[in-house]
Amino acid sequence: MGRMNLNSIHTRVQQVKTNYETLIKNHESDVARLNELGEQITKIREEQALLETSKTVMDEAKKILTKTSLEYCERLATVAVKTIFNLPAEVKYSSTDGKFYLMFDDGMISDIAGDEGGGIKTVISFVFSLYLVIKSNSRRVMFFDEAWTQVSAEYFPAFIAFVKQICVELGFEILLVTHDERITLSDVDTAYFMEKGICKRIK
Repeated sequence: MGRMNLNSIHTRVQQVKTNYETLIKNHESDVARLNELGEQITKIREEQALLETSKTVMDEAKKILTKTSLEYCERLATVAVKTIFNLPAEVKYSSTDGKFYLMFDDGMISDIAGDEGGGIKTVISFVFSLYLVIKSNSRRVMFFDEAWTQVSAEYFPAFIAFVKQICVELGFEILLVTHDERITLSDVDTAYFMEKGICKRIK
């Protein structure tokens, strides 16, 4: 009877030992797994921090590029306004209103879209069309159909001179379809005349 009890106790001890060893192994495996997961979490956090830093850098770069592009556009428009209309003003963009304004030297501010006449609107539209082509890095060829009729006779010669200067200095080619008799052969490099469906080169 005593021997049976000893055998039973021995068996139970062996079971407890086996269970303990199993628990130790499981614990070691769990610790290793936890360490591995910890390393993965650390890497993920590092990558997330890097992505956040990269996003911040990219956002700042976009702001700088946008600002630089906008300033270039404003300068080009200001040159047009001063050269053609002889106005003591600069063209500025308001990000709050989403509009372009004429900022005069005396402090007066004019909304180009709402306050100015068709001539200035036409010139500013032309300038920003130039800007979009330049920004797109595409071939600098533009097509206009009766686009400049709003420019008054007083400012038309200065406008044509500005257009010719832009073509030379910025490498643009402009194709213009017009009935405007103010444009002469001396204003263009090549000219075609169409009458009764027949087109012939006259320059």
